[in-house]
Amino acid sequence: MEKIGEGGEAEVFALDADRVLRRFRRPDHPAIEQRIAFTQEVARGASHLDFAVPEILDQHVDDAGRRCFVERRLSGRSMTEALGSVSGSQRVSLLTSYLETAYTLREISFERPFFGEIIPESPIRTSTWREYLAASLERQVGAADATAYPEIDDLEAVVDALRTEVAAAAEPDPSLLHFDYFPGNVMCDDTRITAVIDWSVLSIVGDPDLDVALAVAYFGVTPTATPADVAFSWDWLRDHDLANRAEVYERWGSAWWLPGSYDEQIRSWVVSVLGQA
Repeated sequence: MEKIGEGGEAEVFALDADRVLRRFRRPDHPAIEQRIAFTQEVARGASHLDFAVPEILDQHVDDAGRRCFVERRLSGRSMTEALGSVSGSQRVSLLTSYLETAYTLREISFERPFFGEIIPESPIRTSTWREYLAASLERQVGAADATAYPEIDDLEAVVDALRTEVAAAAEPDPSLLHFDYFPGNVMCDDTRITAVIDWSVLSIVGDPDLDVALAVAYFGVTPTATPADVAFSWDWLRDHDLANRAEVYERWGSAWWLPGSYDEQIRSWVVSVLGQA
């Protein structure tokens, strides 16, 4: 089989023109049944939209005990790859579609009676969005190694400021959030987004504007994104009256990734955001 993609938890192989095999690296991959149900629920909820999401057609366990999903093959190529080559009006169209698709994720039909995490075994779930933002921030900060960020002057003061901002956050209607929407997790035809992939244990129920904000913030971990792409995207956020909220969510999102200091790309991005806070 031809390997056509891989991530931290799985490898993806082409089976034929219509199907791929997603093979998880760990035989004991957690919450697999919940993930199957969640993936299928997202597929049903997004069926009316003009981009695709993963759909599981079959599943099995291979000879090495690894869980495998047979999924519908989605069209397009990674936007991270596309940003390495497209330019001019084609690039503008792609960036616009990327941002508009991030905004459209809120139209996926998905209901839960809480704010917070969907799949994890010990999820944070709250009755208000502010409570979730605060509780999640405390968990992530508590799991981080503050000594890994010597470039950030007074990290605790930065976190304290975030606590104040979170306490004043608006209370939205709950929506499904991808939470890891960035160019590596979307596919495109070089002018528009064709699919949003890798819905996972990171997905939460919350303010849909967080996905839009992180779509821009995560350009900081996208090697093919340029300063011009970032500037264009912030102009788009301002045009849609989202810039102020996006600034807070960028800081909150980078603080969420504080435990990721083992990854130099993530660590550098966190420093670039929180070091300026």
